[in-house]
Amino acid sequence: MTAPPPRVLLVEDDASIARFVQMATADMPLRLDTVASVSAARDALAAEPAALVMTDLMLGGESGLALLQTLHAQPALRAGARLVVFSAGLTEAVRRSLEGMDVWRVLGKPASLAALRGCIEEALAAGPAPVPAAAPAVPVVPVVPIVGGPSPRTLALQRFGGDAALFDAYRAGCLAQFTHDLAEGDDAAAQGNVPVLHHLGHALKSVLRLIGEEPAADDAAALERAGAAGDAATARAGWAAVRATLVRLLAEDAGAGG
Repeated sequence: MTAPPPRVLLVEDDASIARFVQMATADMPLRLDTVASVSAARDALAAEPAALVMTDLMLGGESGLALLQTLHAQPALRAGARLVVFSAGLTEAVRRSLEGMDVWRVLGKPASLAALRGCIEEALAAGPAPVPAAAPAVPVVPVVPIVGGPSPRTLALQRFGGDAALFDAYRAGCLAQFTHDLAEGDDAAAQGNVPVLHHLGHALKSVLRLIGEEPAADDAAALERAGAAGDAATARAGWAAVRATLVRLLAEDAGAGG
């Protein structure tokens, strides 16, 4: 009887990032299940163990850190799963908060296709995680700045290992999501909903960098910082800058017949 493929549980509430992981792993011998919240992750692990749990830290509701704390406190729920943090904004303070959580690896967003696939392959090849005798050091996979061609497409293709078809399919999905992001951001700006603008900035900074829009990704990071500081006026201005890029990208796509 053939053994079932290893289960990878992705805890990610941003649809574009989740789609990137799905596309990156489509041809890998694994089963990818995606949930959008910590509570859903707990339920998913209680129903069936996973070989690998990859979690973002900034999620709607509970933080991914709460999931790591739960799995640290409940080894039976973890059931030997390797733990990978897949997140943006990995400051030294964030890394310190992971100490003692037995995180196997930290992968910064946006990761290249090769880095993401390599991390998953290595985690699955390593087998079940042993119960640590002491808190291990957490290896961090650095986000290497991409220096290359003059166009966003040239830059982005480097992250996708030169696979133009995969990049084009991913970018098309992002453009579809941008329509929803625009509506959500405009409503949040009109209502002064800073937490929503903060979350949009956090999500879009990785997505925009993945598709090669580096200046716009910096704008999204600035929006995230304004949201984290609770600065409504700066967050609205930050959203206006990000919004202009999303509108431009959608208009260019429409003009190209996309």
